[in-house]
Amino acid sequence: EFSDDLENDSSFNKIVGYKILYADAKRINANYYRIIGDHKEAIIQAEEAAEIYKNENYKIGLAYSYNILGVIYDRLGQYASSFDYLTKAIELFESAGDIKGLASCYNNLAIISANFKDKNSSLDYINKAIEIYKNLNDEYGLAKSLNNKAQIFNLTNDTENAFKLIIECIKTYEKLNDDYGLSLAYINLANHYETKGDLKNALEYFNKSLKLKTTLNEDYGIFDLNIALGRVHSKLGLPNEAIEYLRISESMVEKNNFDADNFRLYSNLAEVHRQLEDYKKAFEYERLSSELERKIYNEQLLNKTKSLQVLFDIERAKKESEIATLKNLELTKKHLEVTEKFHESEERNRFILQNALDAVIVINEDGNVVAWNSMAENIFGFTFDEVKNVSLSKLIIPEAYREKHSEGLKRFVKTGESHILNKRIEITAVNKEGFEFPVELAISPVKIEGKLNFSAFIRDISERKKTEELMKKYNENLELEVKQRTLELMNINKELKSTMEKLIDLDKDKNEFLSIVAHDLKSPITGILMSANSLKNAYMNMSQEKVIDKLSKIENTSKRIIGIVTNLLDINNIESGNLVLDNRQLNISSVLDKVISDLMPLASKKNISIDTDFTDDFNEIQITGDGDSVYQVLENLISNAIKYSYPDSKVLISLYKTDGKINIEIKDEGQGIKPEEIPKLFGKFSKLSSRPTAGESSNGLGLWIVKRLTELMNGKISCESEAGKGSVFKLEFNES
Repeated sequence: EFSDDLENDSSFNKIVGYKILYADAKRINANYYRIIGDHKEAIIQAEEAAEIYKNENYKIGLAYSYNILGVIYDRLGQYASSFDYLTKAIELFESAGDIKGLASCYNNLAIISANFKDKNSSLDYINKAIEIYKNLNDEYGLAKSLNNKAQIFNLTNDTENAFKLIIECIKTYEKLNDDYGLSLAYINLANHYETKGDLKNALEYFNKSLKLKTTLNEDYGIFDLNIALGRVHSKLGLPNEAIEYLRISESMVEKNNFDADNFRLYSNLAEVHRQLEDYKKAFEYERLSSELERKIYNEQLLNKTKSLQVLFDIERAKKESEIATLKNLELTKKHLEVTEKFHESEERNRFILQNALDAVIVINEDGNVVAWNSMAENIFGFTFDEVKNVSLSKLIIPEAYREKHSEGLKRFVKTGESHILNKRIEITAVNKEGFEFPVELAISPVKIEGKLNFSAFIRDISERKKTEELMKKYNENLELEVKQRTLELMNINKELKSTMEKLIDLDKDKNEFLSIVAHDLKSPITGILMSANSLKNAYMNMSQEKVIDKLSKIENTSKRIIGIVTNLLDINNIESGNLVLDNRQLNISSVLDKVISDLMPLASKKNISIDTDFTDDFNEIQITGDGDSVYQVLENLISNAIKYSYPDSKVLISLYKTDGKINIEIKDEGQGIKPEEIPKLFGKFSKLSSRPTAGESSNGLGLWIVKRLTELMNGKISCESEAGKGSVFKLEFNES
């Protein structure tokens, strides 16, 4: 950082006189307002002090006031005004013989020249200041001058000489116990190390400066240094540490009214959040920094426009007035001096124009170019000699827009109406090579020598547009990623829900299974145990018929248990996918005959007849299926029909073909099924209100197995029933 040199601007003069003392107070107030950043009030106080000094003919006080005004206008970017005040201050200090004040002005002129990249002038001014401070043996003033010289070397990439001077400054400030000066020198040394890539040493000296700024309770310094520490930690790949420092600065934003500094803060916050892959916040901070950049640029354009208008209107009028007066008085010598000053003013205008950071183009009311600075040459590729008095529309405006440009210019000249003057707009421009690119443009009307001209400030925003496009892609990718993550979460939730439902079903199955084990298996096993125990204890006293009866009960009960266990094993095989069917061509009538034959004894016990209604060619009907599974399906359905039918009734089995399908129907004359129970008929472990009519066993497993086996053979099963009127189970298989 540069050190502004305002020597003696915080003290009262010893000359007695209340007006002078009053002016001193205003000058001190001006310096105070400058330090806290209230430049408007600082200018008011300094100008009021200058007016009093001028009326009292107190040159030294006037010189110090001009020195303050020069520094303030430099900070505001009003370099022409700054240069004017400082050169006036030098003349006054020289005439008053105030050497220290002269050195102060040289220091400040060196800073302005450095900002304009004028190394030679800057070094010339600073060396004059250094020589004066050395002759005065003023170590404090010398330290400030050495610090500024170091910064001049830094700006011109002479880092070795800059480093030597910074070290010398630090030693001097340490000797003087000047914490403020030392804090600035530490910042300069840290910046030097950061530029060199020595980030470890950069951190050390930024931290040293922060410690001093904190002790001095200097809010702006604390704000600025936390940004620097955040930036360096980010470069070190430590975004979590970086964000802690940047958040401290962010908490101080309301205290800091410098948009340029807030722009740096938001830019660094955007970069750190990119490193943290928090693209949403990165985009938000990039947006804030972009808005500030535009605001700053807009203010710069307004300032430049005002400066040009002031330079062209006020200074020209002032100097021409002086020339006219001197002509009337025929003071030839003085006339020449003022004319020379006028030309110096014109030179300053040209200097500002040529060194502006944006392309500055001035056209007359005919649309022809009358001024074209070096930045315009860089951006568009034309020299001033190539464009002088040439229509602007033929140079930088794409062919598609040239007619509208000409019409707009004519309309304003004729009516004073315009849609774009004094506004910042984005348009497309074209360079000498015919390449079109985006620019930001601000145009203001300016009267020069009574003639209407237009000043255009143009900035190439190609890089900014690329950044905006990149951030747009970041945002789109972020939105896409959020959608993908949301979809993934939805799928995960869906899977979790499905898994939970399966777990609930499994838990239900487990409970049903335990119920079967506890009831359907326990009861028959208990019966077996009782029969076996009876035989063991009394078989010697039993008749042969009685023993055979007991053994038959044990046999039948064991078969019942085997049936239950078989069903459970079938369920397990089906659900685990271990059941492999051997589907092949199969004669369905032969399977039906075997099932009916095997179940006749069961039907005979209840005096139930099994009738058939088969199509004429039933012996030729073939289906595709697994023989064992088809038998199991038919055996289960027909045995159920017998179990749930009343004694002395009948079961009808039908077999017929329709549209390439083989249909089998088993109809009973039993209790039937309630309408509300039909949907859960084929459920696993389903319990219905209907019960076998002769107390036969039923565990609710059979129909679930029947449905799954039928589907595994590409068949279908359904049921039609009405309570009290029996049931009809329908099977459908593909004809083979």
